[in-house]
Amino acid sequence: MSERNEKNRPHRYSVAGCLLPIVVLGCVPHTLVAAELVVRDLDISLSVLPTAFSYTLTSPTVTGSGNDSFTSGTELAFGGRYALGRPGDALGLVIGGAVISDTWTYGSNGQLFANGLRVSAGLGWALSDNWTLLVEPGYRYGISTFNSAASATATDYTATGTYSGYEARVAALWQISKGLLVEGHSGWLSLQHAITSDSIDQTIDQSGMYVGIGVVWRWSTAPPLIE
Repeated sequence: MSERNEKNRPHRYSVAGCLLPIVVLGCVPHTLVAAELVVRDLDISLSVLPTAFSYTLTSPTVTGSGNDSFTSGTELAFGGRYALGRPGDALGLVIGGAVISDTWTYGSNGQLFANGLRVSAGLGWALSDNWTLLVEPGYRYGISTFNSAASATATDYTATGTYSGYEARVAALWQISKGLLVEGHSGWLSLQHAITSDSIDQTIDQSGMYVGIGVVWRWSTAPPLIE
């Protein structure tokens, strides 16, 4: 009897050893399984922009420079993003583009408008099925217009030109229902406006942090196809 038991014991242990990994894997929470990066989005967002700026002014009679600040700055943007990941990847390249409209107020009678395009290319990470994190370096270019209404001490003034700039931002997207997400983002923005009017050339340089929120429509949640 003892010899028979000793012969059977290794066989019994080997079966348990094979079953143990299966049982352990079956008990692992599904949230620990890596999610797949799928970003096929259209979004609309509102941001609060930095207000401090430096300027230079050059005219036939006057040349000067200094530092100042706008009263407020806001941005409305409409755009989209697309992930270029492989099937099953949680990390991947995400490209994006947007039409943007920025407005800064200066005191009670001045405004700077900047309307243009933003393009970006960065990294996307699917933290889970509901959360996506994006790191998005970007470039901007467009048309700038500065308006100042007439006052008791000055006439009305309008200058137009172009602007360009760079940014780096982080965005977090949370899916609240199928196809609908909300977004929060924050980043660093650097812009330069070059505007001219009546032989007066001006540059306005801005840089600083900005924050914003958005609503996102994900038109497809299907993963990339396996070729």
